[in-house]
Amino acid sequence: EAITGNDDNQYCQSCYDENFTTCNECNEVISTEEAITGNDDNQYCQSCYDENFTTCNECNEVISTEEAITGNDDNQYCQSCYDDKFTICWECKEELLKDDSNHKKDILGDDKLVCNYCDRHGEVSIYA
Repeated sequence: EAITGNDDNQYCQSCYDENFTTCNECNEVISTEEAITGNDDNQYCQSCYDENFTTCNECNEVISTEEAITGNDDNQYCQSCYDDKFTICWECKEELLKDDSNHKKDILGDDKLVCNYCDRHGEVSIYA
């Protein structure tokens, strides 16, 4: 029995299965050439892929939008790259790039990261 593809051509079951798939999100029938594989190994149409996945700004790994973390630079990161790139100022609790932080010792000798503002304005209460 012939099956009509989304290109309006007739296919046998084997050829249909080879040339078409169903979007995992919206169930739209799409050609295998149009299908995009998410990091969950499922097939998606372009619009569903764009809604559900993004690319880490640092390592270019495909991640789900639920897993993505937006840094204070408005870019999307996977957890690992976010942890490598950002930290929280010990004093004011603002998110900052690790490269923009300063290492200071607290009264117990533990290393703490502080932002340039807290460091420059004498607001750091953890100096030894």
